Amino acid sequence: MPIYTQNRELSWLRFNERVLMEGSDENVPLFERLKFVAIFTSNLDEFFMIRVGGLTDLTLLKNPIVDQKSNMSVAEQLDAIFEAVGPLYQKRDELLTDIERRLRDYDIRRYGWSELSAEQEKYVTNYAARFLLPILSPQIIDPRHPFPHLESGQLYVAVHLKRKDEHIEALLHEHEAKALKKSDRIKLDKEIARAKNEGRKIKESAAEALIGIIPIPAEAPRVLRFSGNGLHYILIESVIEHYAPWVFSMYDVADSAIISVTRNGDIDPDAEFVEDVDYRRHMKRILKRRTFLGAVRLESQGPLSKLFVKYFSKHLDISRKQIFSFDSPIDFSYVYALENYLPDESKEILVNKPFTPQLSNAVNLSRSMFSQVRRQDIMLFYPYENMEPFLQLMKEASVNPHVVSIKITLYRLANTSRLAEYLIAAAENGIEVTVLLELRARFDEAANIGWAERFEEAGCNVLYGFEGYKVHSKICLITETTARGAEYITQLATGNYNEKTAALYSDLSLMTADQGIGADAASFFDNMALGNLEGEYDLLWVAPYSLKTKLLRKINEQIAVARDGGEGKLLFKMNSLTDLELIEKLAEASQAGVKIDLIIRGICCLLPGIEGYTENIRIVSIVGRYLEHARAYCFGEGGRDGIYLGSADLMTRNTEKRVEVAFPLLDETLRERVYHILQVQLQGSVKARTVGSEGELHPIDADTAPVDAQTRFAQMAIKRSEESRTNSTGEIPLERRGRLERLAQFFRNLFKRGDKALAPMALPSAEDKGVRVTTSQRPLDRHEVVLLDDKTELTEHYL
Repeated sequence: MPIYTQNRELSWLRFNERVLMEGSDENVPLFERLKFVAIFTSNLDEFFMIRVGGLTDLTLLKNPIVDQKSNMSVAEQLDAIFEAVGPLYQKRDELLTDIERRLRDYDIRRYGWSELSAEQEKYVTNYAARFLLPILSPQIIDPRHPFPHLESGQLYVAVHLKRKDEHIEALLHEHEAKALKKSDRIKLDKEIARAKNEGRKIKESAAEALIGIIPIPAEAPRVLRFSGNGLHYILIESVIEHYAPWVFSMYDVADSAIISVTRNGDIDPDAEFVEDVDYRRHMKRILKRRTFLGAVRLESQGPLSKLFVKYFSKHLDISRKQIFSFDSPIDFSYVYALENYLPDESKEILVNKPFTPQLSNAVNLSRSMFSQVRRQDIMLFYPYENMEPFLQLMKEASVNPHVVSIKITLYRLANTSRLAEYLIAAAENGIEVTVLLELRARFDEAANIGWAERFEEAGCNVLYGFEGYKVHSKICLITETTARGAEYITQLATGNYNEKTAALYSDLSLMTADQGIGADAASFFDNMALGNLEGEYDLLWVAPYSLKTKLLRKINEQIAVARDGGEGKLLFKMNSLTDLELIEKLAEASQAGVKIDLIIRGICCLLPGIEGYTENIRIVSIVGRYLEHARAYCFGEGGRDGIYLGSADLMTRNTEKRVEVAFPLLDETLRERVYHILQVQLQGSVKARTVGSEGELHPIDADTAPVDAQTRFAQMAIKRSEESRTNSTGEIPLERRGRLERLAQFFRNLFKRGDKALAPMALPSAEDKGVRVTTSQRPLDRHEVVLLDDKTELTEHYL
C-alpha cells in the first residue's frame, strides 16, 4: 500500500462534510444554506445505497477483499463509515437549528406539533380529518400480519402499541398462550392481573411487542402551510405521527417514531442478462428488483427506544451501528419547493441573485450555426454560457436536406428535452439518426427507458451499449454531403446533454468542423455499432482501450522534461481521482520534479505534500453555487504540450469499465481560454479548499482580494455578451474599413479570374499587418471570411 493514498469512502465523506459546511458560510444567502443541508442529505442517501450497499455485498464473499489504498478490510471500511457518519448527523442538526432560528427573523418557520397555536392546531385537525386520515394505509404487525416490506427512502410512522384493558387478556391468550407452557401461562396471567391492580404498564420484549406502521402517502402534500404573512408550515409526517392514536384507536400508543429504511441500490444489470431477452424489458425488471434488496441503514427523526432498536435490527437484519437517530427531518426534498413561497420582501436577501446563462460572444444566432462552426471552433462554458448554440445547431441539422446522418451518445436527458425532440424530428424527416443510449445511468434508468421507446417509435436506431461497460462519453456527429464530399461537424463535451443541468453544472462543450476529429468520431460510432471497444483513433482518446495508455504516455513526457532539467508541468481538473495506476504515475512525476496542480471536487485517494513522494502536488477542491463537473488535462506550462477535455474522471471505473472520450483542443485561442479558466479556479480563495497531507481540507489564504471563481466567470459572461450585442449593432470602426474594402476587392478579382482554389499567397498590401494567412482542415462557405477582434484570417480551402 502506498504511503500517499487514502480510502475512497472516507475521502468521499470528507467531501460531503465540505458540502455541509457550505451551509455554514455567512457569505451564502440563508435559504441557499438550507439547500446545502438538503444536498448533503441526498448525497448521503445515495452514498449508503451505492457505496455502503456495494461493500455490504462484498462481506458475503468467501475470500476477503482488502482495499489497496488503505489496507482496510471490507468490515473495517464499514465500521469506519458508520463511525464517521454519526458526527456528521450531529453537525447537520446543529447547523439546521441555527439556520431555522435565523429564518424566523424573516417570518419563515417550520413547526413541531407542540409549537402550534390553538388556531393552527384547529386548522390541522380539520385538514387531517377531511383529507389525510382517509387516505392512510396503517398496518399492525403480529402473527397474522407479518412484517411488511419497507420501501427504500419511504417515510413511515412506527408505533409501539399497547392493548387496552378490555382487550388485553383475550388478545394475550390468543396470541401468546399457545406458545407458553402451562406454568408460564399462569405466571403471565398473574402478571397481567397485578399490572391492572397497580396501574403500571406490562413489560414486553421486542419479540412480544405489538408494532404499527403507517406509510406516509405519496398523495399527501409534504408541507402543510398556514395562512397569513410569511411562510409558516409543518411537515406532514409530524401531523401523521401526532394522529397515530386516532389511526390505532383500539390500542394505546406507548411510543412512536418517524423512520426510513435505506436499501442496497448497487445492482449489476448485466449479471443476470439473458441474450435472447429484450434488454429494455430486462432493465425494467432490474429496477423492480432494486426495491427489494437488503437494508443498509435505518434513520429515525428523534430518539428510538431500546425496544424499537432491537425490533428493527432483527426484522431488517442490520446491526445497531446502522441505525441513526437525529432531530432533523429525514427527507429534505421539501426544501426546494419552499422557495416558491418565500415572502417577496425577503426573497432577494435569502436566495442567490438570479443568473441567466448568457449567449456566447462567439456566436450569432441570427446566422447559420453550420457556417459559424465551419469558420472556427466554438467552445461553450456552462452554466455561464447557455446551451442554445448547440441546440440551434441540432435544430438546423434536423431540417437540413444535405444532412445524411446524426449520431449521438446519451447518458442523461432532461425530462423535457429539446435535444431529444430535434433528434426525433430529424428521424421523421428521413435523416438517419443513431442514438447510443445508456440505460444503466444510475437513478435515471426509468427515464432513459422511456426515451428509448420514444426514439424507436420515431424511427431512430437505438443502441444500448456493452455488457460490463457503460457508455459515458459525450459525442455527437453530424454528417453532411457537399460538393466536396461528405463533411463532418462534431460536438464533444465534458457533461451530459441535459438542458436542466447545463444551467447548474460547470462544463465545457466544443463544436468543431475539424475533419480529423470528425473522421475519428465516424470511426467511433462505427466501432460502437460493431461492438468493438479496441478501435484506433488519431486524435481522440477512447476508454477503455486507449485513454489511460495515452494519458500515462503524456505524463511520462513531462517526467522526461523534468529529468532533463526542464520545467515539467501538469494541470488536471476532474470530479474524482481513484485509479491507483494513475495515482502512482502522478507520484512518480512529483518525485521527478514535475509541478502538478489538481482541481478535484470530490473523491481524492491521493494525499499531496508527503515529502519524498508527493511534495510537488497541490490539490484544490471547489464547492460552490454550481457543481464543478468539467474534466480537463493540460500538459506543459500553459498547456503548450496539449490540452484535452473529456467525459472521464481518473477513476478505475471510468478508465477501464466505461466508454469515455477525451478530445484535444486544436485552436490556440481555446487552449488559452481553458488554461485561464483553470488558473482562476486555482486562485479561487472564496470557494476553493486545499487538500492536506492527511486528506483534510484547508481554506486558501488570499494574498490579494478574495476570488470567487464562479462569480467571476458569471460576471465575465455577462460582460462579453453585452459587448457582443453592442458590437453586433454598431458600425465597423473606421480604421478597419479600408482593410476590409481592399480585402473584398481582392476576392472579387480572384473569383473573376476563375481560380478554383485559394492557396497561401501574398497579401493585397504588405501594410495590412492586421491580415494573416493560415491553413486549416476546416471548410468554409464560398465568399466567407473569418473576422477576428484585430485581424482578418484567410483560410486555405477548396471552393
